[in-house]
Amino acid sequence: MGGGKLAEMVDIAIIAETESMERIEDLQLVVNHIVKESIKAKRGITGPC
Repeated sequence: MGGGKLAEMVDIAIIAETESMERIEDLQLVVNHIVKESIKAKRGITGPC
């Protein structure tokens, strides 16, 4: 799938080299959680959002 047009517009593209939509969705979920937890940590937020 290669990231499509969006991959050309971002500073950092995370591209799953697979044709499996399930694996791509899993990777998206993991990345979303990592970003969320990083933002929470930088803002000193504890507990669930």
